[in-house]
Amino acid sequence: MSRFDEVPKDLATDNTAKYGRFSRQGRHLYRLREGDYRIYFERAEAGIVVHRVLSKNTLKDFLFRSKLDAGEETELEERPEFWKMIGDTGKK
Repeated sequence: MSRFDEVPKDLATDNTAKYGRFSRQGRHLYRLREGDYRIYFERAEAGIVVHRVLSKNTLKDFLFRSKLDAGEETELEERPEFWKMIGDTGKK
């Protein structure tokens, strides 16, 4: 997690190109890949708020990046990205 030590300085200087970025509910979230993990965080007045630390290439990571709640399985089944991720060609 040593790369996460750079985050406060990077956010303070707007040096954020090395982080993934997406918007959710009007807020800007960043993603840092660190080894086998993805760290999802945002800039806040008090510093940095870490929302999730997830293992990469897992269903929870996919759901979080896709803006789905874990209970929305029907919607998930309709997304071709899901089937591609698990190595299937489509719903059966």
